[in-house]
Amino acid sequence: MKLISIPTKALEVEEFSSCLRQSETYRDGSAARQSYIDGSVARLHRIVRNVLACDLRYSGPSLDIASGWGILFPAVRHYIANAMPYSVAEMSGASLDYDGHEIACHRFECDKDQLPCGDSYFGLVFLNDVIEHLIVDPLWTLLEINRVTRVGGHIVLATPNAIGAFRMLLLLSGRSPATEHEIKPASIYQRHNREWTPADVESAMSCCGFKAQYFSTNAEFMSDAERSLLAVVRSQGFTELGDEFFGPELLVVGEKVEHRTISDDLPKDLRWPTWLYTSFDAYRKRPQLYPIVHDSDYA
Repeated sequence: MKLISIPTKALEVEEFSSCLRQSETYRDGSAARQSYIDGSVARLHRIVRNVLACDLRYSGPSLDIASGWGILFPAVRHYIANAMPYSVAEMSGASLDYDGHEIACHRFECDKDQLPCGDSYFGLVFLNDVIEHLIVDPLWTLLEINRVTRVGGHIVLATPNAIGAFRMLLLLSGRSPATEHEIKPASIYQRHNREWTPADVESAMSCCGFKAQYFSTNAEFMSDAERSLLAVVRSQGFTELGDEFFGPELLVVGEKVEHRTISDDLPKDLRWPTWLYTSFDAYRKRPQLYPIVHDSDYA
């Protein structure tokens, strides 16, 4: 897995912000939609900037899972035009209108559903800020993404970095490094139920037929205090990993190299690896009664 190097003339946040905000959907949208887009600009800019820095040949159709009103549509159309047409997968399953373009929406509850799409259909799948919210069976979701992605196609996975150096500073100050400060008992999918390291994501992709090609933790956003702490940790021989592993958030771009699905009879160390699930075989299985019911509680 190769570190993404951001070019000197990378995509500027002001240009990216204009791309999202100049759309009719933003200008004429509800206050809630405008607020959501405004609050997402910096995060999405970092994702798209990293995706472009990989300098890969992306191709469509593309699928954006749990996209939030198809928020990436203007950016995909403008910066990754070869990945069009763009569609989304959401719990609602209701199609979207974005600047007069109808965007197909596939109903998909990540932990339990299968996508209503044919095998090997998509060339690019976005799974941005989703995997940390999954509760029961994350590899189910990745295997289902594999099924609908063609060999040679790509998955873009963004998630908070569980080993971000800022978390170490919080622990040393006696505070919790958890990123969710509100329990949200009625909206359980909005919690971060498990956070992931670069090695975790690489292993999960390997289990599910993807090769992790490029990664970034946006380490340039680390503070001087974080870098100083890592220097001390390395001087004591506790890690040989460079600063680039300990940035605040993780983006991994993977290529599908093997067709694997939830219907395959995979070895247990691939389907139910003990680093992710448990070593007790009695619990390495799907629940018969799904513990979460998606209803009006989820918002």
